[in-house]
Amino acid sequence: GLDRVMHEKARLGLLSSLIAHPKGLTFADLKQLCGLTDGNLSRHLQVLQEAGLVEISKEFEGNRPQTRCR
Repeated sequence: GLDRVMHEKARLGLLSSLIAHPKGLTFADLKQLCGLTDGNLSRHLQVLQEAGLVEISKEFEGNRPQTRCR
């Protein structure tokens, strides 16, 4: 249905953004690029990670934790 198509479009957008940025993007950058909410982005990234398409790492920039996706 339409819901599935929207999910696929969001995931395709995420993968396209990541392919265009080989060094990876932060969660905040991806959220802005793809226009997704925190919850939607987290869920899509989880599915893509489980499928082996996305690598998610936690890093620190200064004292602030950052989630980076590749």
